[in-house]
Amino acid sequence: MFKRCANLFSSSPGRMLRFLFNNTCRPYLKDELKQDQFELSLWDGTGTIDNIELNEEILNAKLNGVLPFEVLSAYIGRLSINIPWRKMATESVRITISNAEFHVGVAKDVTTEDIHHSLEKSLEKSLSRSIVLNETEQNQEKK
Repeated sequence: MFKRCANLFSSSPGRMLRFLFNNTCRPYLKDELKQDQFELSLWDGTGTIDNIELNEEILNAKLNGVLPFEVLSAYIGRLSINIPWRKMATESVRITISNAEFHVGVAKDVTTEDIHHSLEKSLEKSLSRSIVLNETEQNQEKK
């Protein structure tokens, strides 16, 4: 591990980004990312990672009980990042995900009743959030 870290600082920025991404996001990745998936311009503050296959087992573990569905496969076509080095105090870092595909199916041991109940709860939460946002906007307009 220490040898890999030492080599990291003597290598290209692309290798460093790949090392950091693989080590921080590894549980969510189906396979380690390869160098040819990265395109990086360090000084411009831009970078892309193409063709990211996600680990459906980890996604399903995180979503367990939240929805009556399971992820069968997951893929991100392109993840882009833009870091405004010269304007960090006034502009945000922008991360864009393009061509995301999630193939889902009904989870094992789920009944039709479970699906209806889950959808009702989701709709109720969505409506509640919409009402709160609407009230907040109205209160701000009054000020």
